[in-house]
Amino acid sequence: MVVEDVQALALSADWVVVFNEVLFQVGTPDTPHVNDIKLTLEGDDPTQDLNIPAILAGQEGKTIFSDTNWDQNLPDPNGTPTPTPILIAAVNAGGTEFTAQNGLAYAADPLGAGGSFRTNADISGTTNDALYQSERWQKHAFVYETQVANGIYDVELTFAEIWSGAQTAGKRKFDVLIEDKLVFKDLDIADEVGFNAALTLVGKVEVTDGSLTISTDASLQNPKIAGFSIWQNQIPNETEPTNSFQIGNISDGFEFL
Repeated sequence: MVVEDVQALALSADWVVVFNEVLFQVGTPDTPHVNDIKLTLEGDDPTQDLNIPAILAGQEGKTIFSDTNWDQNLPDPNGTPTPTPILIAAVNAGGTEFTAQNGLAYAADPLGAGGSFRTNADISGTTNDALYQSERWQKHAFVYETQVANGIYDVELTFAEIWSGAQTAGKRKFDVLIEDKLVFKDLDIADEVGFNAALTLVGKVEVTDGSLTISTDASLQNPKIAGFSIWQNQIPNETEPTNSFQIGNISDGFEFL
């Protein structure tokens, strides 16, 4: 919502307290999340202790992100965070538009048909075979640029070794870089998961130039990727970007319908 009348905002239903804390952020439409404020509330009726007009004095015209937007980042009664992913972009590398079984929509590859390859073989380790049956490959290296606001993002990279010339370990190795920082050295997909099998890497990165860059550098054979997705940082201000990615996933277990 946009702050128009901070006195009326104090009575807004958007400020229902879910647990014993409220997290809200103040910013502008172009640069949201400028100020992060986290309050611990006390008493039987904690909303009475939240002096919203005083806190938001001078913030008229700015956008407010209240606990209704961010309650997935508040602790549950057992102290376990329950984040819900917020998708920024998803691409089916080397392929066309694709919707995963959980409803997550991947866009067609913006780099076009050149340097792409696909197979009809079944892919183990996934129920979304089509995402892994196509790939972007390029001699020596390729680059994806996605325009985003500066900040910290969670990134999911998907791979599968679908070319018969590299179906065993030691036939293909390449580096994966994000924002020109090495996040995985000498990735050998066949060595990690075998042939025609899904591999997903996840990690956290910081963008400071308005564009999230995914790039590669081959050391043996050509680099490749099956797809990627970019997600809003799940727990703002509580985690820092890393320079290494791990096997895992972000989107599994959630429905985007």
